[in-house]
Amino acid sequence: MNLGPGERFARRQGRAGGNCSVFNPPSLRLYVELCAYSPHLSGILTSNPGMIDSLMDSLVLDKLPTRENMHQRLAGVVPRRRRHRPDLAQFKNDEQLCVGVRDILGKDDIEATTGALSDIAETSLTQIAAREFERLSARFGKPQVPKAAAPAALPMGHPGALGKFGGGK
Repeated sequence: MNLGPGERFARRQGRAGGNCSVFNPPSLRLYVELCAYSPHLSGILTSNPGMIDSLMDSLVLDKLPTRENMHQRLAGVVPRRRRHRPDLAQFKNDEQLCVGVRDILGKDDIEATTGALSDIAETSLTQIAAREFERLSARFGKPQVPKAAAPAALPMGHPGALGKFGGGK
């Protein structure tokens, strides 16, 4: 009998020598709901069984992460090295899992949930843009823009810059 994500998670949790806190009744019920409601989120947790501890910690805090908090945490998580994608993906997965579980539990309204997901995306893109700017500036020099030239696009933080994403929807 194949139980799908739950079976894979239990096997990985056991192989990784992780704690079995997920197997207490409230945590197990939460995990079953997670598997039932969101294959994406259960896939994140199944691929990274160590995230269960940070997930439980986030539920204890009982609030969604703020954009400023995400920027600070990501700055500390992603080291200044050439290949930062695995750390960035880990950050994104961790944040999406926390927001998704809070949504499944009904702890936040839809506007707060979609706003937090937009903040995760914006924080990740801002980090990528900053790293790539540094890398390209080191290679080609700082860009030279004539003073009379108007910007070709809206700045990243402008609400209309990226449609629904920029509006936090």
